[in-house]
Amino acid sequence: MVKHYFSIGEVSKLFNLSVQALRLYDQLGIVKPSYVNEDNGYRYYTIDQFTLLDFLKVCKASQVPLKEIKEILDQPLTVEHTKQLLQTQENILAEQIASLTEVKNGIARKRGDIERWQERLPQCITVLHLPERRIAQKRVQISSEVAFELMYRELLLTFDKTPSFLSFQTGVITSRQAWLDRNECTTTHMFVTYHEEVPVGYDRATIPEGTFLSLIIEDSYLNYMTYYEQLRSYVEKNGIEPLGELYELYVMSLPGTEKNGGKDKTLWELQVQINPLTL
Repeated sequence: MVKHYFSIGEVSKLFNLSVQALRLYDQLGIVKPSYVNEDNGYRYYTIDQFTLLDFLKVCKASQVPLKEIKEILDQPLTVEHTKQLLQTQENILAEQIASLTEVKNGIARKRGDIERWQERLPQCITVLHLPERRIAQKRVQISSEVAFELMYRELLLTFDKTPSFLSFQTGVITSRQAWLDRNECTTTHMFVTYHEEVPVGYDRATIPEGTFLSLIIEDSYLNYMTYYEQLRSYVEKNGIEPLGELYELYVMSLPGTEKNGGKDKTLWELQVQINPLTL
């Protein structure tokens, strides 16, 4: 029987596989053309290869890596083996979906943080009632800007190994007395909000439920003393009693570009719990 040959372009259309993909399959030894014209290098396929191409389409749609496809085809292929292959790939995709869902939820939370930040006026102090928040905190001693940056990077590296990294909110804590006494470099703890296990070296803690003064800021965090003073002056002027530590929470960093004058900014917020009876 005379064989009917199909050009690579015809096979591409029949199986909705790109010509580039078919050439790659050839290079990897997954699907070799039945015949290659020595004069012009054109590749041709036969009906005998259609079953293999059908199988490849299933693998491709299932996102099985090419390396694994090659390994599969280098051994006897049975129905049971194929079922196990698809089960394994289903499990892998389920894990990827769960991971991507966590990333998606993290993006939504981060966007929500920015939207809530936008709803309020920068440099304007407001009163909020906030729920209890769980944090993982680590005691630190800050002596300089460089020391702060290195310790803060260490904090981020500890928590950025999971897809839920976007869901975290990081910050620092300054003691009530140090804040009221106008002491610089007075950060006592760095922290991150969390929903999982606390890493080694970090302690479980909570930011208590209660009434807080909040000051949102769009500026370099290096200017923190300016905003500490603004919040402190507001408290003293209005006879408000601070009850606890000062929390500095970071929302988003915005790198400087030519379009915005090259000035780095951070979206951040100061929060301090107060006695609501003194408002």
